[in-house]
Amino acid sequence: MKKITLFIFLLAVSLGYSQDPATGPTDPPARDAVDVVSMYNGIATPVAPEYTNEPGVTFDSFGGTTIVGNTTLGDGNNVFKYTNHLFSGIGGGSYDVSAMTMLHVDVYSPDFTNFRIKLEAVNGTNVELDVPVGAPTQSVWNSYDIDLSAYAAVDLANLKWIVPVTNAGSGVTMYLDNVYFWRTPVDPATDATLSDLQVEGATINGFSSGTTSYTYQVPSGTTVVPQITLATPTNVAASAVITQASGIPGTATVVVTATNGTDMETYTVSIEEVGPATAAPTPPNRASADVLSVYSDAYTDITIDDFDFGLCGASPAVTEVTIAGNLTQNYLGTGCQGIDIQNNRIDASAFTNLHFDFYTDETNLVGKVFNIKLVDWAGNPTEAGSTGLEVNFNDGSGLIGGSWVSVDVNITATGPMVSGNLTRSDIAQIHITSNLSNAWYDNLYLYKGTPLSTDDFDTQSFSLYPNPTQDSWNVKSKSENITSIRVFDILGKSVLSLSPNAKEATIDGSSLKSGLYFAQVKTAQGISSLKLVKQ
Repeated sequence: MKKITLFIFLLAVSLGYSQDPATGPTDPPARDAVDVVSMYNGIATPVAPEYTNEPGVTFDSFGGTTIVGNTTLGDGNNVFKYTNHLFSGIGGGSYDVSAMTMLHVDVYSPDFTNFRIKLEAVNGTNVELDVPVGAPTQSVWNSYDIDLSAYAAVDLANLKWIVPVTNAGSGVTMYLDNVYFWRTPVDPATDATLSDLQVEGATINGFSSGTTSYTYQVPSGTTVVPQITLATPTNVAASAVITQASGIPGTATVVVTATNGTDMETYTVSIEEVGPATAAPTPPNRASADVLSVYSDAYTDITIDDFDFGLCGASPAVTEVTIAGNLTQNYLGTGCQGIDIQNNRIDASAFTNLHFDFYTDETNLVGKVFNIKLVDWAGNPTEAGSTGLEVNFNDGSGLIGGSWVSVDVNITATGPMVSGNLTRSDIAQIHITSNLSNAWYDNLYLYKGTPLSTDDFDTQSFSLYPNPTQDSWNVKSKSENITSIRVFDILGKSVLSLSPNAKEATIDGSSLKSGLYFAQVKTAQGISSLKLVKQ
């Protein structure tokens, strides 16, 4: 009889643990809509507009989690249910919660022993925070208000995911409700914030009312000072006084005064020059049949379906700028760019070289890369089964900051800079990946011919001898005076420089260790990169 009683007791406990909670958590308090960013709430009688959920919020099952979805409890409250939960995601878009100060979460589980929240921004920055310090209470609703100051490393103006994390190693059943960001209401009379700040007719990148310092970048050589064209106070009765920057570089300000006449806030916009002051070197004349141009003013470009299709989920990855009258792509450091030509695929198997001109203003280039991949779909209607040929341009293959570098690589054989599929007969996409925060490129094309610079040297413009050498190299220009020569090691460190201002120059390498070096030779026509070998 005791065994039967114990069995019934254990069965009841087991069934109890598998049941949904009888009721939901306490409904959130009434708040103004401007003080709430709601991701999920399932209160029986929703109170709009303050708890209207953000549009397009998705629920993703990371780590093997099973999503059951909306579950109606006995009190009519909807909650979100998971089984086998380890971690999951709420969001999937881009949400500005920078004006909020707290994150609220209600969570229930019969079997979790810990609970924490990870916030992840669009750019991938994240912080994990254990909530609480210690174990949550099982089989009751745990209500948490988490200070967002704990997530100072996260770009809260571009939040992508809220990631609940439970017991590592074994999944649990979990219920969530009332997942929202909130702040204490601001007295309108003391409000000295802006709801919008525009430069040259567009809201400045990364704008948030709680952020008061911004940087606005313009190409080097820009002479027209950008103007603040709009500054809108959050409280329309407040005043905003704009003082424009007097030059480049320079700083513009907006001083906002609240209606009480006492509270003030100053927003600053620092205007900076970035990037190259001169255009990329002009490519040589080539017969149209010998060039497949992806991006260049010098040739006719192939037909592109989408020049920037959000390969890594970040868009845009590039923006087109004009440098010294020449259209150039500014790579924005988003991780990767996808160029789609699947409706206009190309057979590049007869082309021998890939060329592009590249510039970065970064100074520490150790571990930095700029890679271009030709993706061959092998006649398939989708990317499944595709292969790729990749050119890897990095700190060991001539990546240098502060000047244009012409990269010219023979792609008919694998080697230090080339890997992958050499047939490249059905190219449907081109992928560019980089961990540089800011870069520019131009004249991206394939051609038939002899390498010009990186694998060899620019034989159309220079002669170089002896190479390899035990002491010195002689460089001779075939047309223009050489104004300067800078020599870099494979880590991008400058080791020699000279200013010959003549058609011929000698690079004294006697003090250099044996190894590979790169010389940037500058003339009035631009800069060429020469590979130097010291024995």
